[in-house]
Amino acid sequence: MKYLFTLLLLCLSIMTAFAHENFQVVDKVIVYSSETDTARYTYTYDENWNPPSYVVEILKNGSWVNSERHTFAYDSNGNKLTAVEELWRGNQWMISERITNYYDSKGHLLLYHIENNWNGQLEDYSRANYTYSSEGCISSLRSEKWKDHQWNNEYLFTNTFDANRNQLSELQQTWKNELWVNSQYTTATYDSKGNQSNITVKYWDSTLWVNYSQIINTYYSNNKLLNQISMNWIDSKWSNDSRYTILYDSEGRGSSYTKEIWSNNRWVNNDRSIKDYNDLGKLSSNTIQFWESNQWADHYRQRYKYNEYKNITNVISERLVNKQWVYIETNLNFRDVKGNLFEIQGGEIEISYRNITPVKDEIANDELQLDCSPNPANGRITINYLLKEPATTLLTITNSLGTESAKISNSQKQMDGEYSNNFDAGKLVPGIYFITLKTEGNTVTKKIEIVK
Repeated sequence: MKYLFTLLLLCLSIMTAFAHENFQVVDKVIVYSSETDTARYTYTYDENWNPPSYVVEILKNGSWVNSERHTFAYDSNGNKLTAVEELWRGNQWMISERITNYYDSKGHLLLYHIENNWNGQLEDYSRANYTYSSEGCISSLRSEKWKDHQWNNEYLFTNTFDANRNQLSELQQTWKNELWVNSQYTTATYDSKGNQSNITVKYWDSTLWVNYSQIINTYYSNNKLLNQISMNWIDSKWSNDSRYTILYDSEGRGSSYTKEIWSNNRWVNNDRSIKDYNDLGKLSSNTIQFWESNQWADHYRQRYKYNEYKNITNVISERLVNKQWVYIETNLNFRDVKGNLFEIQGGEIEISYRNITPVKDEIANDELQLDCSPNPANGRITINYLLKEPATTLLTITNSLGTESAKISNSQKQMDGEYSNNFDAGKLVPGIYFITLKTEGNTVTKKIEIVK
């Protein structure tokens, strides 16, 4: 399914679970800048390793000082329910913004609601309402603003799709004088392989649609994008504006992106991006060059470093000034192993990670007997175990990634015999958990599923 605009990229994403292999998650990011103070981002995760909450601190006089905090909550399907932004003011956290999302039974986002802090209180600011086709595509998006103590329509986007769920059109309208008024109409066509070949944008001129801009895409035989030509409607005809050409290396990775502009009836070089990759197959540098005096000249670059897990550990963004590379403020974005996007502004970032060792399966032991019921469970669990000889015991429950969720019973000396414990699992996030009984020399683990 292909969408015309980034506004419609609010569709559901499916996160990959790494329940049976070691991996790393981002722990901290240090941000260096030539224009602002050094900052530190510290990330915390829930038991299902959803995109993390984080705290931002600023380095002041050698000490880290709170600046802002972003806290996220998710449902059992990984859908984000709330996003709260807080600022550190007067030695305490003050909420500046809260976003609340509402979903249907299929996990489709129905309402995206923003509240802002006005005079110390959260008040409505804006919201977006979504509807979906039977195939799960966003068929409409209606945005509203809170004004004069009521919700007021602002924009309406209405979309159509083909049988392959490729977007064919987007109609944008604005709310004026209690009516929806046409504003912009975008259409797309596709080739026989499903590649988007053309995007045409028209604007509404009182009574009719008028051509505005057009994009024409061409592809290599392997369906990778080759050229993208942008055109504008001038004097009742299409006129070339710019052209992008993409080259790929032998591994199919984009190696150069060249932009040309249409001048005096011919294509003229304007700028290009040159990408290099390391032995791990990861991007090691991205250099932006401008066409000057009939040759390519370096202007900007980003450089990347990685660890043995192929996770990015360092990004530097620079520009060339008087033949010297110096920091430049830009977006230093990267993704972790689960695909979570981290968006950070700065000149250089250093990323540290936390190693995660998941619990892989149940552990049996002839010396210990452990049983849990009911299984699956949605509330109180009864845990029975048998000791064949006196032992010091510890009973814990961990999630599937090995993180301890609770101590069911603390370390205690017990005689041989049968024992029973009750544990309220109602507060745990639904998922797979492991109940583990440890003694001085033995361990037994049972897998249990928590459901709602």
